[in-house]
Amino acid sequence: MGTDFVIKELDKNIVKDLHQIDEEFIIDARLVLKLEDNRLTYKVINIPPYTKRYPPDDYDYTTYVNNPEKTAFLAYADGRVVGQLILHHHWNAFAWVEGIGVDKNYRRLGIGR
Repeated sequence: MGTDFVIKELDKNIVKDLHQIDEEFIIDARLVLKLEDNRLTYKVINIPPYTKRYPPDDYDYTTYVNNPEKTAFLAYADGRVVGQLILHHHWNAFAWVEGIGVDKNYRRLGIGR
């Protein structure tokens, strides 16, 4: 079951809301890749869980406002920002996802979809 939320494209009034979500996550496994006979195989190995959080980047996101080459979208619920998607136009006419995140308290509600 989802929650009610609204998505807004980045503008000068909400640029301050970028990186206001808690993107903390738990790591509890490790992926081990191996190439054997020109075939890529993998194993998932469980490890003792630990919490990780990346620091916010220090880009000037005001340059993303009204820019045809890059933009961001913010998801709002319960009166606060709960998700973000940062995009850049890539050379092949596709979007390059620079960053995506959903606040840890709002995951599994359909916001990232």
